[in-house]
Amino acid sequence: PGISVLQADKTFITLAAGTQNVLTDGAAYVLADGEDEPYATLYSKDDLTINGSGTLTVNANYRHGIACKDDLVITGGTFRITAVEDAIRGNDSVRIAGGSFILDAGSDGIYSNNDEEADRGYAYITDGDFAITSGNKAIKAAHYIRIDGGDFELTSDDDAIHCDTDIVINNGNFTINAGDDAIHAEYVLTVNDGEILITASYEGLEAEKVYFNGGTAHVTATDDALNAATADA
Repeated sequence: PGISVLQADKTFITLAAGTQNVLTDGAAYVLADGEDEPYATLYSKDDLTINGSGTLTVNANYRHGIACKDDLVITGGTFRITAVEDAIRGNDSVRIAGGSFILDAGSDGIYSNNDEEADRGYAYITDGDFAITSGNKAIKAAHYIRIDGGDFELTSDDDAIHCDTDIVINNGNFTINAGDDAIHAEYVLTVNDGEILITASYEGLEAEKVYFNGGTAHVTATDDALNAATADA
């Protein structure tokens, strides 16, 4: 890795105003016997917060761009990340409250993957500008996704926004081109406000229960525009 945090209570990385910062790793890591970590150009085993207003470019040639085994928090900065697998990955949570993100991921753009603990594995976005191109999902979480605002241009080979449980969208501007579903929650999808433009999808909005309480959605789909279907067992 370019940066590897192996033991810390909390780590803060500040992108100083006006700075241009670049991290690049190689295509292969030499790991200890029986280990699969570290696995990202910027890697932390413990809580990681990135703040400031500078720019961080990450060229992830091995696997992930930024990966944190605990809680990953981003409160500002400009991120340009190209990754073989996931661009931004937080095991317990990914929380973003501002910043500009240009992500090109071979797998998921933003992913919180802890599927073993019910109160973890969530993504929470309150603001920011996102241009995500992904070979799998653009935004994905195991247990919960909540979006309270931001501007999103999402292009994905699979679902654009996907959660194995529930998704809540309270606001935001979305332009979505999805190879599969545009927004897919396994159980409950709630839209309270926002502007959603889906230019391509298999199904536009899908969950076992779909609540559309406000906002605007323009949906292009090859199957259903809005689908309430029994969750997969």
